[in-house]
Amino acid sequence: MSDSAEHDFPRHFWKEWIKKQLVACFSAALVGGQPQRDYVWRLGISADRIFTGYDAVDNDYFASRADEVRQKKNKTRQQLGLQKPFILTIARFIAEKNLSGAMQAYAQYVQCRGSSAWNWVICGDGPLKDELVDLRQKLSLNSHVNFPGFVQYENLPLYYGLAQVFWLPSVKDTWGLVVNEAMACGLPVLVSRSCGCCEDLVHEEENGFSFDPRDIDGMGAKLLKISDGDCDLVHMGRKSRSIISHWGCDTFAQNLWKAAEVAYRTAVLRNNLTASAILKGLTFGR
Repeated sequence: MSDSAEHDFPRHFWKEWIKKQLVACFSAALVGGQPQRDYVWRLGISADRIFTGYDAVDNDYFASRADEVRQKKNKTRQQLGLQKPFILTIARFIAEKNLSGAMQAYAQYVQCRGSSAWNWVICGDGPLKDELVDLRQKLSLNSHVNFPGFVQYENLPLYYGLAQVFWLPSVKDTWGLVVNEAMACGLPVLVSRSCGCCEDLVHEEENGFSFDPRDIDGMGAKLLKISDGDCDLVHMGRKSRSIISHWGCDTFAQNLWKAAEVAYRTAVLRNNLTASAILKGLTFGR
């Protein structure tokens, strides 16, 4: 099983050569999506032995809970203190999630949209919390940006169910399961092209938009575009649910089974002395 794509990290020839020796020992693979499939293929597993669907969440749980929240949204908004429409981000407060860059883009959006700007709710916690709070103050966004803190699994649908759109601005993210969750909840999505899920889950202008996470102006423009009233958010949310229906736990189970069957049928004892030596070196002293 692999969640890596070629663009996730800088790749070095000697490390990739070692990986190829080890990957040659496997008969099949279960990976995230197309970028992960391409990478494993380059490492030496033939295309007919690679299956996707590794990254999945309980779509039915998130869909049903979000619909329940929407049926009583006024009460839930009062309970959470979220009366205005808002953009939702759920992430750890670490550099890879690019929340500082996103806040600068959001500040541009607020400056352009004024009093009609949607608020931004960022659920999570992490080592950059103080830095983000300071940046919110510096950019005069205290009344626009909300930090609810870390939200437990069972409470996530409360936020998904009330949000207008989900935004993940990561500069590095092997997949981004929160995008699966948001789409199952019926939300349009704004997803960084650095996220491993972007190629498979974001259908441009159908269920959302992709963007370069290092382009502050570009991110701000996408926020303006999806909130300008011309996008049919309900239709985009339905499209999200349709797309993610093919990436649920059933798909994971079915393709894991297929990978196991392929491995069972084609298993060959590989006398790869190079791989054996590498493995011995990696496990030496353990």
